[in-house]
Amino acid sequence: MPKSKKTTYNLNKITQERKSAIRLLYHQFSRYKKALLAIVFFIIVYTTGEALLPKIIEYAINTSIAQGDSSGLLKTSLILAIAAIVAVIAKYFQSLVTGRISAQVLFNLREDIFVKLQSLPVEFFSENQSGDIIQRITENVSAIDRFLSQGLMRGLDLVFALLATFFFMYYTNWKIALLSTIGVVLVLIFLLIQGRFLQKQTKKSLNIEGNMSSFIEESFASHEVIVTYNQEKTWQSLFQKINDKYYQSRAKIAQISGLADSFVSTSSTVAVLATIIFSLNLYARGQILSGSVILFYNYASTVFRKMHGVSNIWQNIQDGIASAGRIQEILQLKTNILEKTKPYNPPLAKIKGQVEFKNLSFAYANDETVLENLNFKIDPGKTVAIVGPTGAGKTTFVNLIARLYDPQKGGVFVDGVNVKNWQLDKLRSQIGYLTQDTFLFEDTIINNLRYNNPRISPKEAIETFNTLASPRFIKSLPHGLDTQLKADGQNLSAGQRQIVALARIVLRKPKILILDEATSKIDTKSEKMIQKAIEKSTKGVTSFIVAHRLSTIFKADHILVIRDKSIIESGSHQELIKLKGEYYEMYSRFVE
Repeated sequence: MPKSKKTTYNLNKITQERKSAIRLLYHQFSRYKKALLAIVFFIIVYTTGEALLPKIIEYAINTSIAQGDSSGLLKTSLILAIAAIVAVIAKYFQSLVTGRISAQVLFNLREDIFVKLQSLPVEFFSENQSGDIIQRITENVSAIDRFLSQGLMRGLDLVFALLATFFFMYYTNWKIALLSTIGVVLVLIFLLIQGRFLQKQTKKSLNIEGNMSSFIEESFASHEVIVTYNQEKTWQSLFQKINDKYYQSRAKIAQISGLADSFVSTSSTVAVLATIIFSLNLYARGQILSGSVILFYNYASTVFRKMHGVSNIWQNIQDGIASAGRIQEILQLKTNILEKTKPYNPPLAKIKGQVEFKNLSFAYANDETVLENLNFKIDPGKTVAIVGPTGAGKTTFVNLIARLYDPQKGGVFVDGVNVKNWQLDKLRSQIGYLTQDTFLFEDTIINNLRYNNPRISPKEAIETFNTLASPRFIKSLPHGLDTQLKADGQNLSAGQRQIVALARIVLRKPKILILDEATSKIDTKSEKMIQKAIEKSTKGVTSFIVAHRLSTIFKADHILVIRDKSIIESGSHQELIKLKGEYYEMYSRFVE
């Protein structure tokens, strides 16, 4: 089969450029330009107000206090109080608006990701770990919140605070201000260099965290198997390894950040001491007054106190950009299951349920061919069973009917129309799919039956259960149709869950029914009940039964034996027994 270029859905093989992550952040926040401008305004107001306080104090010391002017001191104190109050009010409104924008951006991002996930094909979910996907929609989105509140906003706060402070410092004495400027420039240069290492390590750490989330989720889901096979220590060892990788990555980030903190702390101490010494030297020469010494001490302390938080600000910015990159890796994906501009959308009465495979070949993303040059046709209302060894492609065969995947060659035709030309919603609405892993919602049985079919009445539901099982089925439930199910129907037996799931499908009245090893996880007694239910539900419906147990397929109109990527045998049960081929050997082992 000729190779064709395939869309990569494996997130571990997708790397987003830093520019792409920044574009995502810009797109999300640019929707709120007015609010962001308001935030900048409030930041300017309160940083200017904070920067004015030492200048007002300097004036009070050099004039009112030096001259013993109590009236002037009172006026100055009043101005000082007003400036402080204005700064506090501006800070409050800045925090309020920032919080609202952040909440809205988080809401939008999570909705965008969820909508995107719903549009992606089954291939995406088979190639990625669910824990990693969940981590992107939860923790990585939360990192965007920190990017705004603890990164960008604090960064703007720092920038405007430095601008306002240095303005008053240079206005007062440029020589002393130059000392602090040199210290700040050195810190910023160091942080820019540090950021290159921090960015790479942060991305690596987030990927490891996603893998660890997936590992933990898998361990919870398979806890019973782990305990049964006495594999607790094995899983503990595996977790210890991945946890150690995460620890090592976070330790490197802490090391890089710690180095920055140490450099900033040392630079700050040196710069503040140099400012004090130089200020005192100028005061001793009579070039500045005592109030100015206090002013420069306050300014230098303020500048480098704020610089202490730079590494944390930078860390949150890097985390936000790296997280945005991981989010963008999902958002940039596009489904390869495309719908025609004017798809085939027949009225329900016209749909018959005929299915045909024509010269069909299919391979997954790794280019390993699963099915090759299949040709088969089933008439409406007939039942076909599909058997074969594990990994032969039986589930893939039926998945292609519902267009969960598209073949690379040939096609699947429903009522003579290629499924690629069908309206996807209409096609799938006419296909009932029951697998071995039935999913039931944590709700009442009647509400589970009404999923995607809200008009179902209790009477219809009871009649369906009576037809598929028996009147005893409803009576066996604590509250009948109003029985509240636990998560995934865990308070029902495996057989009961399958009956409820099958009833939900039958009530939809699909023209095509797919049963993918529906009896593989139930006991023999329940199997007989399910088998009878299946026989009743397949009457008059085009049905595909992927068989785990041969006892479920003897009455099928047609049996396909799939092996080595192809249909190697085809016919009824009796025909295949007479053929004495692969199916005959399977049957012989079954009856022994």
